Amino acid sequence: MVFNLRTFSFSESSEEDRVHPRSFSLKELRAATQNFSRHDFFAEGGFGAVYWGRLADGSVMAVKRATAHDQESEEAFEREVQAASSVRAHSNMLRLSGFCRTKKELIL
Repeated sequence: MVFNLRTFSFSESSEEDRVHPRSFSLKELRAATQNFSRHDFFAEGGFGAVYWGRLADGSVMAVKRATAHDQESEEAFEREVQAASSVRAHSNMLRLSGFCRTKKELIL
């Protein structure tokens, strides 16, 4: 999951308020996180590791990379994308900017 440093809430949202996450390439996210370096490592959670990243345009973001790529992590990935796509601005949440899904990687 790729999150911009903007915020969301779990209140009802209209279709126009919904986030439409972008599909990032693995190459873009590797560049943004210096190839998922320990220097950019931020935290570890149930889904995977979280890294700080900076896109070519200067946007700062959190990048959440799954530690496993199995049926369970695929389902968790789908739930997170769906949930984050249907929330509105709130000071306690980051906005989902996009995702990356390859045969070997699940990244939010």
